[in-house]
Amino acid sequence: MSTQFDPEDVYDTLRTEGVFEEDDGELRLTEEFRAARERFRGTVTEYDDDTKAELIAGYADGTPFGVEEISDYILADAMAIEEVCETVDKATSVHVAVSLERTETADGDTNLPAGFVALSGEEIAPFIESQPASILYFWREDCEPCAEVREDLSALRHDGIIPEGVGLGAVYGPDHVELLREEYDAAAAPTVLFCSGATVESRFVGNPGIDALRHEIDLLVEDVDA
Repeated sequence: MSTQFDPEDVYDTLRTEGVFEEDDGELRLTEEFRAARERFRGTVTEYDDDTKAELIAGYADGTPFGVEEISDYILADAMAIEEVCETVDKATSVHVAVSLERTETADGDTNLPAGFVALSGEEIAPFIESQPASILYFWREDCEPCAEVREDLSALRHDGIIPEGVGLGAVYGPDHVELLREEYDAAAAPTVLFCSGATVESRFVGNPGIDALRHEIDLLVEDVDA
């Protein structure tokens, strides 16, 4: 059974307890957390397979993540988060560690809008179920409308129109054609879904323009806050 993960509350806690700090309006990792993460990354490599498996099972318990999804780095980061934050439990630490890995990986992927994390088709359901609100961007290569939507979403994120508490996921459509068509009625790229929990509230197919995206984001945030 998965624990409920509220990103807005969790990231407030992470700022308060020393994982993140603000610098000129931007969130960054604190030196305290960076030092703890590097220490645990060194420690994890020294564990034998049985010890590591037992630790991973303990952190994965109560989350939507399988033990095979918890890499050494994710385990180390989760351990560092739990050490730095007195009120954060193991399951929440894993959620945050996975989010950190995806965000840091996505920073080098020019196909993703700013702040979006890459998801496989199978990861969509647990991702949106764990968020009070989320935006999903389905894309493909050699797609001019995809590039336009990506740039608009990046601009809206940069300008603060998309709040921090909104989950942001990007899915490469050609790898998951049948699943996206059957489960999310998404058969073309770009498609953008606006979700409240596990419910898809609205969608755009093609490039609707930045004003339409902004309007839909405002409605999504209002519905969640209501």
